[in-house]
Amino acid sequence: MLMKIKMPVTWEMCGVVEVDADTLAAAIGNFDPRQHHLPLDSEYVDGSFRLTSESPDEVLAMTHSPTKEVKDTSAVAQPTAIRLLLGMHLTQVTKIEN
Repeated sequence: MLMKIKMPVTWEMCGVVEVDADTLAAAIGNFDPRQHHLPLDSEYVDGSFRLTSESPDEVLAMTHSPTKEVKDTSAVAQPTAIRLLLGMHLTQVTKIEN
């Protein structure tokens, strides 16, 4: 029987931000991603849509919250690995929101 399985995916976007500088070289050197919001006017980078991970343990860690029951525990990652993966995932989300 086929199931609908949630899979983490990743893709890239390309946009433009304004950097205060005297020269292009200075703007490149002064760019700090923490001081800019993600550009709302952006374009999808062709060919960048992909699975975030092909590792069953990582996929499970990224798509199942600790409160959800997992019926097949043979694919569950070790608790430390899950904490590390969730930490990475939350760090990525925090960077996007800041």
